[in-house]
Amino acid sequence: MKTRLIFTLVAIVLAVSLLAGGASAATVTLSNGKVNGPGEQTTVHLVLDEAPAGLAGYAVNLSFDPTVVKIKTVDFPAWALLKTAHGLDGGSEVRLMAVDLKKSVQPGAKNIELATITVEGLKKGSTYLHMQRDKFDDDADNPITRSLADGSFTVGDVPVATYVLTTAVTPQATVSGNPTPEVTGQLPARKATYAATGPVVPVTGIIMSVIIIGIGGYLRRR
Repeated sequence: MKTRLIFTLVAIVLAVSLLAGGASAATVTLSNGKVNGPGEQTTVHLVLDEAPAGLAGYAVNLSFDPTVVKIKTVDFPAWALLKTAHGLDGGSEVRLMAVDLKKSVQPGAKNIELATITVEGLKKGSTYLHMQRDKFDDDADNPITRSLADGSFTVGDVPVATYVLTTAVTPQATVSGNPTPEVTGQLPARKATYAATGPVVPVTGIIMSVIIIGIGGYLRRR
């Protein structure tokens, strides 16, 4: 009887581990864009690759170099009955928001168009198109686990830019002759990953709970 219980618990633990390992995050991708020179325009596309539980709505900020490009217009898909784009009048960041009031994006939908963005080149160069301060919810108002794949926009024949984060570090005490150091970390475009917020149940906790319940039942039968 004891051996049978042990085999049962091991099978449950393996099943839970496989289910946890099989979960994957959705990906939000902003495509790259390129024009031959200043004054020219083209579009880039913001796409969610899958929505297993539907899509209630989203919000995301797009940041870029305003000396290289300008976002001219943002076109939202038909499912977005409530939508807005803040920051089109200038600056280095635009915030996009859209809501699916009629639940047109059904659970299991693939390759969901979130926005089509028209970008104009202002001068020869290249800039990142970086996503941040994002929020994506499913039809049950739960956060969608996701990763963000940044894009870039290039004007002319120049190297493609990636998003670079630079942070200046000021020491509490400055020693004469030692300059203030700078710490620079580079985040490659299209590989920045952000986890959705919300309660997370650790897999370890689930496994331990199953083991404790099984052992308790065994002891009661003795």
